[in-house]
Amino acid sequence: MLNLTEEAKEEAKLSLDELMKVLAASHSAFHSTAALVKMLKAAGFNDYTATGITKMEPGMRGFITQNKSALMAFRIGEKPLENGFKIVGAHTDSPTLRIKPNPIIEREGCLLLNTEVYGGPILNTWFDRPLSLAGRIVYRKDGKLRDELIDLVDPLLILPNLAIHMNRKVNEGEPIIRQKMLLPVIALADSVEDFGRTVNNFGNVAGTDADVPASKQQNKLNKLKLIETICAAKLGCPSEDIIDYDLYVYDIQPPCVVGLNHELLSSPRLDNVAMSFAAVSSLIKSTSATATCVAFASDNEEVGSRSRQGAASMFCRDMLESLFLASGGDRLGFLNSLNNSFLISADQAHAVHPHYPEVADPVNHPRINHGPVIKLAANLSYATDAGSAAVFKELCRQAEAPFQYFVNHSDRPGGSTIGPISTAYLHCPTVDIGNAIWGMHSVRETGGVADTYILIKILRNFYSNNGII
Repeated sequence: MLNLTEEAKEEAKLSLDELMKVLAASHSAFHSTAALVKMLKAAGFNDYTATGITKMEPGMRGFITQNKSALMAFRIGEKPLENGFKIVGAHTDSPTLRIKPNPIIEREGCLLLNTEVYGGPILNTWFDRPLSLAGRIVYRKDGKLRDELIDLVDPLLILPNLAIHMNRKVNEGEPIIRQKMLLPVIALADSVEDFGRTVNNFGNVAGTDADVPASKQQNKLNKLKLIETICAAKLGCPSEDIIDYDLYVYDIQPPCVVGLNHELLSSPRLDNVAMSFAAVSSLIKSTSATATCVAFASDNEEVGSRSRQGAASMFCRDMLESLFLASGGDRLGFLNSLNNSFLISADQAHAVHPHYPEVADPVNHPRINHGPVIKLAANLSYATDAGSAAVFKELCRQAEAPFQYFVNHSDRPGGSTIGPISTAYLHCPTVDIGNAIWGMHSVRETGGVADTYILIKILRNFYSNNGII
């Protein structure tokens, strides 16, 4: 681990505390975006989502959200028409289980929820944990459709394992049959008489029907509409007004620091809420620069980015052009400005694992708490090349921060990021980087307590530096 000064240790602790609060609130991509928006508003950034981009002046700060699950934050440069854009890109989503429509399945006296896998989670890490649901609800109010974020908070679900006495091969890599085994239990069916009272008092102490407000007594229980009934009770509306939902399963246990010297961070969704946090935090803390600085947090990276809020959409490029035009530029000037721009694609990286060192490249072994990792791949699953890597190395040198390299073991294909997608759309040099973690795509991942501080220090230098690019 790095030897930090006492002042740096204090800054690192503050960054860690802020990160843990954001991680604890980010139970879905919608909620991680909301947590980032809260940070931006507290720092004085204006919300242009409803009004759109208007006339911009140097130094103006703001953000725009897309689908409530992606955002772009910006600070207009002192010379925005001459110096292009400095962009840090990340993503708000993480692998999980998504609730299907008509989700209730009754089996062997239990009510189960029908789910579909989102992204590529390590499935066996989801068993025997208290789970809940969060996401977005679309409902009818005053004759109009409205949508609202929802977090059920309580430990409502569990995916019980089969006892080893009945599955002797469970420790031998027994396959997980998704449609059979990834159906979390939400209730015992024979306790149905208690359901109405429980859901009508959802979030409160359970009481008698007389304790239930009249507006909620209409939520008479229909087992097949249990999710709608619970969500309606949470929102305070009739269950028949719930039209649809985007709901995702999450582990209710919050982040925590572990290790003899408190050097490790155990948390859900380090990939990739931690990088979105680093991008936004760095933008907030950086000083003004000649170029326009941007933090871009897209959605749906874990499933290919092909959505209107994903990196494969025109959201980022269109917003950049809007900022350029609103600053007094024209279309041709914008196209030329992209050649003067630079993108840092920030997504978590694989740390060398003490139990499996053989799966790593024989030379390049990224370690936790040893600084950010430059990611390189011959098949261009990462966007890094010699030129963009050199820029990032120089940023690290100026910030007096270390860096590492990750390349795939030649016999093991790796993953990808928004880097290759974004650089193809934006036509600007791009480097793929991230912090080293263990257990990527586990329900809980492990990273270093110092690495977020180190990365923020480098990204602040990137945003504030006027000469390197």
